Amino acid sequence: MKATWLDADQLKSFWQELSYEEVPFAAKPWWESLPTRWGGVLIEQNDKPVALWLFAVRSIGFYRLYRQPLVMPWIPVRLSYPLDINTVGGLKRRRDILNALAEWIKGQHFAYIGCSFAAKWSYLPPFFQHNLPIRAYGSFILRPGAFHPSKELLRKVKRCAHLPIYRLSEIEALSFWQTYRPAGVKPTFSLYLEAALRSVPSFWRAWGIGEPLQAVGIFLWGNSRVWYIAGSRSPDAESQVFTRLLYEAIQAAQQEDKIFDFYGSLIRGIENFFQQYGGEWENRYILIKRY
Repeated sequence: MKATWLDADQLKSFWQELSYEEVPFAAKPWWESLPTRWGGVLIEQNDKPVALWLFAVRSIGFYRLYRQPLVMPWIPVRLSYPLDINTVGGLKRRRDILNALAEWIKGQHFAYIGCSFAAKWSYLPPFFQHNLPIRAYGSFILRPGAFHPSKELLRKVKRCAHLPIYRLSEIEALSFWQTYRPAGVKPTFSLYLEAALRSVPSFWRAWGIGEPLQAVGIFLWGNSRVWYIAGSRSPDAESQVFTRLLYEAIQAAQQEDKIFDFYGSLIRGIENFFQQYGGEWENRYILIKRY
């Protein structure tokens, strides 16, 4: 397989041949709503397109930056047909596609390339064999039907059962979150979050709890998965308000038969908080190359 970079206009001609889109959202074309330039790495076999990895791209002089598009929780890929990693043929196809992508990344100079991969594309050998820097990360996830709250969790939720919980506009939730941004969250994340909320508002849901408002949660709401992206509480909020808010968001995801992804679970305090909801750990990879 070989890999070639195409800009947005060039790659549109491959949409019909690469009709299977591994993008976790229903709205199409999602990429045209984004406020950045974009393009893709086309993977071909015997001159036939088999995969297309979509990147946002930015130039600073002769230096180029390639990143997964804003809003996307991982680098999206279009395929000629779905990937089944439960078969030997599917495993080989994944390896060959990733190997071609790794060769292209290895060959880029004066460039920054940063992206994360969905769990089923987090396959290490092609990146290791090309000596590319891969870092493991991951999160707890709850699959549909797998949420079985403990008695202790239910006791915590009950302490705030008297508080109303309701949908908020995403911008209202963002304003509250910016006012009470958790310690340790960088200001740049606030800028990215605001840009993402405003660029594709249909991808998001937000909830608030309490009157007056005591806490908010902001969630990326996909076809088959929900990601918890941001949340905050006021200093005078009741102690278990956020426990209750996440509990209700998980229930909503379960009712829609979606995976609930806590999205960030590596810091000890966050790990302990999320772990009380149960679920399983899902490993994923991040690739960052600087030259």
